[in-house]
Amino acid sequence: MFDWEDLRHFTVFAQEKSLSAAARLLNVDHATVARRVAALEESLQLKLVDRRPRAYFLTSDGERIAELGKRMELESLAVQRTASAGQAGIAGTVSVSAPPAMAAALIAPRLVELRAAHPDLHVRLDGDTRNVSLVRREADIVIRLSRPQDHDVVVRKIAAVPFSFYATRA
Repeated sequence: MFDWEDLRHFTVFAQEKSLSAAARLLNVDHATVARRVAALEESLQLKLVDRRPRAYFLTSDGERIAELGKRMELESLAVQRTASAGQAGIAGTVSVSAPPAMAAALIAPRLVELRAAHPDLHVRLDGDTRNVSLVRREADIVIRLSRPQDHDVVVRKIAAVPFSFYATRA
């Protein structure tokens, strides 16, 4: 039987396509990711990665295992979301990601009011333009100016933002 943590490390590596990027996401050293990938290969008795100088590439078996690992990760995260949703009361930490200008001008000024209404709720506001993942719990709420491509999330349009070109006559 393989170690679930080995599969998790391999799945993140397969998604990120580099040991260093996977290590950053997992908050471990890149050597730990390499060791976990090797341990998974040994326990499955299957070559998942072609090791070349300065790069690792997934084998066809590695691609299939990575896809299964991704599905398992999504199901695991669904269990966590279901458990969180079943807890009573408004308490805990909520991570909100929004474009920097929107976070500063629209959201941040309202946090005092929210905190007064729900003193056990802590909001971590992240002014960020990169597409963070709700599924991977990189944020709990994401506000974006474009429609997300992920089909496993609940999407609500909250406003229309008009854009215009401005210039002098010159």
